[in-house]
Order: sequence, then structure tokens, then C-alpha cells
Amino acid sequence: MATTNYVGIVGESLNTNDGLFPSRYGNGDRKVLMRFSNVLDGLSNTLALCERPMSNFTVVGAWQASQECGSQTIGVREGVSYWTATYPSLESCTNVRFSNGDPKRICDQIKPWSYHFKGANFLIADGSTQEISYSINEKVIISLSTIAGNEPVGE
Repeated sequence: MATTNYVGIVGESLNTNDGLFPSRYGNGDRKVLMRFSNVLDGLSNTLALCERPMSNFTVVGAWQASQECGSQTIGVREGVSYWTATYPSLESCTNVRFSNGDPKRICDQIKPWSYHFKGANFLIADGSTQEISYSINEKVIISLSTIAGNEPVGE
């Protein structure tokens, strides 16, 4: 399998499934072909991809031919139980937020983060890239993660 340390943004979480890269997990089985015309919040206000360092776990990080939770898409604020349902020996990953992480911790594999000291790099839907600080207001990063929430991004 091909591996990557960039994954698509599913939205706020797998439960909301309201981002540019919908997942087959979480809230419904979204099989909608994503088009830029679906991005009602504006391409420059929508996160597309994010950094997430390679994992020490074989259950995450494989992109090609994978539909494992957290391999292809992740939310910016997860509270999922899919991990423990599929892999009961793993810790419960609830209330996981955008912050610095540790590749040895399984819950850090379902959130955006990087080895950069202050934040992580994101690809914005308009094609630009931006390092977003870990100190970003949580409401702002959640707003940026959705495609049609009609939320003000603000600072």
C-alpha cells in the first residue's frame, strides 16, 4: 500500500462528515461526487488536506486502497468510537482536537498535527497552503473544515 502523511479533511469529525472529503464512516454513507460547486463556504475558506505524521500503527497511514477510519480522511475535532469497535484493545479516542501530537499515541493519528513546533500545514481548497497554529480558536478551525456550514470564519 502507498502511505502518506497528508490526509483529506472530512469536516469537523467523522460524525458530522461535512467536509471536502466525505467518508464512508460516521454520519451516513456519503457517496456524493464532490465538486467545487458543493463548497458553499468558498474555496479560500475551506480546508482540503492536512498534515498528519506517519503512524507507528499499521491501522493508519495507508492511503491507496484503504477505507480504514483515519487513513484517508480525518476531522479537526474527533470523538469517534470506531477505533475501539474495530480494535477493542486500543484506547478510546474521544474529544480529540487539533494540537501537537505523538506518533506513538493512536488517538493522535485521527487529528491534524505535525512535527512543526507551532502548527501544521494545510492545503486550502483554492490551492493555497497555510501553516495553521495550534493556538487557533477551535470554532475557527471547525468553520474552516466544513464546505457548507455558512459560518463566519473570522479571527
